[in-house]
Amino acid sequence: MLQIRDLSFRYPSGTVLNSVSFDAAPGEITALIGLNGSGKTTLIKSVLGLLTPSSGTVTADGRLLFSENRTRFRPSFSVSGRERARLLSYVPQRTDGGFSFSAEEFAAMGASAYLGAFSRPDEAVLEHARALLTELGVPHLIGRNLSRMSGGENRMAYLARAILQNARYSLMDEPVASLDLRRQHEFMQRLSGYVRKSNTGVVFSIHDPQLAYEYAGHFLFMKAGHLIGDLRKEKENEGFRNAFTGYLREIYGEGLRTDFFGNRLVLGYTDIIH
Repeated sequence: MLQIRDLSFRYPSGTVLNSVSFDAAPGEITALIGLNGSGKTTLIKSVLGLLTPSSGTVTADGRLLFSENRTRFRPSFSVSGRERARLLSYVPQRTDGGFSFSAEEFAAMGASAYLGAFSRPDEAVLEHARALLTELGVPHLIGRNLSRMSGGENRMAYLARAILQNARYSLMDEPVASLDLRRQHEFMQRLSGYVRKSNTGVVFSIHDPQLAYEYAGHFLFMKAGHLIGDLRKEKENEGFRNAFTGYLREIYGEGLRTDFFGNRLVLGYTDIIH
């Protein structure tokens, strides 16, 4: 279990995260839902230790990864960087940039946590990366430089790297941002298949509650740095749907219109502009 307890983060200008606590389970997809500026990215980076929270703890499978130490939040000395990499992986929000690696070279970097201290991925690891890219439906990316990929192709390369890292929990910051409709569903279907096969726990932020509802089983609702709701889709009944849409209205406003067709959520707005 990935356990977050009382995690807070403050900039000099004010608090961005306010005592956030939740659990994310292996084999479960957790969706972080909230407006821009609600603290989703800050939460993900704080869990990973990429930002320095003012208080709180992060524990994965009983191992204390990060904790408050007096006035400083720092990695637990009982867990090495290599061990942390086997517990947590990361797919960032912005994945474009001048990486001069082919897709398989980039994906193979995910295996670094399992290699020797000064070892590089060998041909066997690269072949595994090529096979994985083929399995993910993007064999045409083999040999292609990351800088020459579309946004969707780039995301698939990052997903391949996260899979090869084989961490117990993967944190993804808006992994479907900028993807077209088909690519969003393709990515989420590939991700769902990976979670079922590997029993990895995934926590991802997203701006589309409809997509989150279709693919996730655990939902965290954020507003102004606070976690205002924590729901699991154990029983998709009227009570669950009312709670889900209630949190959405608290985030997006009372003009939000919600409908359900089967297990799909459809959203719209009425009377935004008067």
